[in-house]
Amino acid sequence: MPGGAAVLLALYQLIRNRQYWLGPILSVFLIWGYLCCGQAVENEKIAISLLEQQGEVKAIGVIVSLSPKANSTQGMLEDVTLQTKMDTVQLKKLIVYLSDATGITEGDQITVIGTLSGFDTATNPGQFDYRAYQAAHGIYLQLYGKDARIVKASVRPPERWLGTLRRSAMDIFLNASPTSGGTMAAMVLGDKTNLPEERYQLYLETGIGHILTLSGLHLSLLGVGLYGFLRKKVTIPTWPAAVGMTVALFLYVRLIGSGISAVRAMVAIVCSILAGCLGKTYDSLSAAGLGMLLILTEYPMQICRPAFWLSFGAVLAMGGILPELNRWLKPQKKLAKTMLSVLVIWIALMPVTAINQYVIQPYSLLLNLVVVPMMGPLLIGCIGVLGLGMAIPTAASWVARAIEAAFWAMDRLCELTINLPGSELIVGAPRYSQLMIYYGVLAGFLLLVVYRNRREWEAQENTVYEERSEKLSAKPNAFLRWSSVVVLCAALVLVLFLGVGRNRLQMIFLDVGQGDCICIRMPGGTTMVVDGGSTSEEQVGEYRILPCLTWAGIDRIDYLVITHLDEDHLNGLMELLQAGFPVGHLLMSKATTKWSKMELIGEIAEKNGTKVVLMGENDMIMSGKVEVKCVSPAKTLAPETENEASVVLELTYGQFSCLLTGDVEGDGEQAVETYVKNQSAYTVLKVAHHGSKYSTSEVFLTAVAPKAAVISCSKNNSYGHPHAELIARLEKTGCDIFCTADCGAVMVETDGVRWKIYGYVSGES
Repeated sequence: MPGGAAVLLALYQLIRNRQYWLGPILSVFLIWGYLCCGQAVENEKIAISLLEQQGEVKAIGVIVSLSPKANSTQGMLEDVTLQTKMDTVQLKKLIVYLSDATGITEGDQITVIGTLSGFDTATNPGQFDYRAYQAAHGIYLQLYGKDARIVKASVRPPERWLGTLRRSAMDIFLNASPTSGGTMAAMVLGDKTNLPEERYQLYLETGIGHILTLSGLHLSLLGVGLYGFLRKKVTIPTWPAAVGMTVALFLYVRLIGSGISAVRAMVAIVCSILAGCLGKTYDSLSAAGLGMLLILTEYPMQICRPAFWLSFGAVLAMGGILPELNRWLKPQKKLAKTMLSVLVIWIALMPVTAINQYVIQPYSLLLNLVVVPMMGPLLIGCIGVLGLGMAIPTAASWVARAIEAAFWAMDRLCELTINLPGSELIVGAPRYSQLMIYYGVLAGFLLLVVYRNRREWEAQENTVYEERSEKLSAKPNAFLRWSSVVVLCAALVLVLFLGVGRNRLQMIFLDVGQGDCICIRMPGGTTMVVDGGSTSEEQVGEYRILPCLTWAGIDRIDYLVITHLDEDHLNGLMELLQAGFPVGHLLMSKATTKWSKMELIGEIAEKNGTKVVLMGENDMIMSGKVEVKCVSPAKTLAPETENEASVVLELTYGQFSCLLTGDVEGDGEQAVETYVKNQSAYTVLKVAHHGSKYSTSEVFLTAVAPKAAVISCSKNNSYGHPHAELIARLEKTGCDIFCTADCGAVMVETDGVRWKIYGYVSGES
């Protein structure tokens, strides 16, 4: 929070300069930060209350950006007055979707009539939280407009000029290079609209995605280059040149959307130039603290976003860690210095990357050694394309071809890297214990380095001139020091990779909408997925199942169970199988009524080296103390429907037990009922058929006697799930009821004796 950033900045100055007068200012900064965060929370409450109101609303604001979409135009309104039937509220920002944006351009004040909507939040671990992302930018609502009109044209002329410039620049890039124009626009304009998705994903997976964002490197090259041009070529005096550079940089940051990295870099560059103008020493950590304070004052919820920590973490690593390691390692060659810089950033930000992407990319170190030096020439080339495109389009196309060749080379290098073994280590979401151990080890190592540096400096200061010269000429054992850094890196990777604290059974009943999916990780590391499909969510495998597996640190499914062959239990798993996700065993029902479909699925699985097994009564899977037993389909069962043929699994671990019922009903349910009558009560029941009225009878529930019941279904589904009669039957047993439609994914953890269950969204347990 802003107060915390101010504390860090002030403490740094306190230790460095012993300016004790900063103490009273800390309390002011803390109050300031508290008020900023309080206002953000209040804005979110206002947004929630507005969503509860029904009917159309009217929004009046200034349009600052327009982006064409498939069937509409997306715009951003600022300084918004929102009028509802009950009241009028003021909003800083509002996203609007306009069905007809004819004649509307940036800088116009417009009125839009439409319906309000919120943003989707993450209901599963690993799922992208769009609501939190927008809240971090001060946006809490979106408006789907039916009618939009201009109230007053060009109330902000700079916005109109910037909007026109943005579109013209995009057209120049795309005309100069239809294949790489979108990539150049992403680098220069921060607009990823026309960026090829394959290239974007490739760069992200290999750890060089930062080159497609407006990073500090981009802004530094532009800002310092412009200042040098004004001072040396145009011979403008120092202060006018500094003011001109600051204004140009501010407009450019506004042009590209004022991202976190861009604002931080702008503040740093301006501080650097002003320090030179005043004859003072520039301090990168102080500049970073100021940038942090400014950003969090405006958008306090950025403190929760990985992009914030990636941006400022890199600066803190370069300004705080790198100087000490440079003094200790004393690298002489330029390659060694560059390698150390990349290594320091990688070490400092590895946990942030793991929190955000749940992976470690070891080869990104080597890739960045190649890519980072290319950024300057590439950026200059892109600006050259932009300049030439205004006057000599043919020349711009020739320059663009050279840039295309550079991107082609980077693509091939990334493809080569991603096919190497260990190119992407899935570590899962790190726990607090891992983060504490990680940064504890790193801090201990750095304290030792600082201590050694101080001892060496004191030894040099306490010797006479001749002894000092002799000592300075004696080089420390560079091999041992560099080796210790390598050992440190390996130890830190190991801390994240081993998954401290994963000695429990973990079950995740995913929220996949109208469907089923259960991810299980056993104490010994064995993994199992039971079902995975949905009829209400598109690409559920890519956007819900796979992110959850990555979050859990699962890079291979040992046992993939398809209880029956209905699409709401199957289509997401087919995405994984067709994509070649590693699966050891595919288990399906022996009593299926869809043999041709089962054979087709089996063929796809076997092509990837997966063993296909038909599962029936009393089949067992053992992993340490965890036992998974197939209860149904019974050997005597002759199912008439696919639901009756559902595989039903009994999972036991110590005193914990769980019954996974698929969509079992009819004769299949009666067979399970006969079995469970001879068993003790179950801890958790996965309610069959999404809470249907016609399954999970009262007699069945009496036999199972669950302590908690989990229902998987979507909100406002057309089937009426979960049915009121089913809920009444569950309540009669006295069990706790968890429904994915209400509480998101249902999380279960147990050590075989104690257990807990809670909703990923609601947190109820």
